[in-house]
Amino acid sequence: DAESEASVKNAKLMMTLSEKDTLRQMTVKASELLRDGTEKPLPNMEVKFGVRRLFGIMPMGEESSATTDESGTAVFTFPKDINGDETGSVEIVARILDDENFGSIEASAKTQWGMQLVVDKNPFPRAIWEPKAPLWLIIAFSTVFGAIWFTYGYVVYTISKIDRLEKKKV
Repeated sequence: DAESEASVKNAKLMMTLSEKDTLRQMTVKASELLRDGTEKPLPNMEVKFGVRRLFGIMPMGEESSATTDESGTAVFTFPKDINGDETGSVEIVARILDDENFGSIEASAKTQWGMQLVVDKNPFPRAIWEPKAPLWLIIAFSTVFGAIWFTYGYVVYTISKIDRLEKKKV
């Protein structure tokens, strides 16, 4: 059995989104909340940027982090190749991870900066390798098996007719 105690300081991460021409930027301000209610900027903190997806947060590329300056501000440019949903909506997340003094801090914001997801109107077209078979294949299959069952029916009908004729003779 082992026990340990951890304490973290209060911190705040504020994210603002701005769009100038075709440049989309995320500005993050990191600050420590002091006991008297004032805020002290946090310099030299690595802020990682990502997009919230179904199973977690996806980084926005290989270089998806920025470091805060003396005023506690970090700026990151949103990449143009990030996919959104059907309306282009994405949730952007800025995080400071596992800091020894502040722990993990996160800020998020929703925006329409993602590329719109194009939904396929017919995800299962009629093809041999798809769940819906082509009509010509259904017709051919039905014709062949219909002919086979017609033959079985004709044989049973003929045998019953022969049986009835023999019963009449006897």
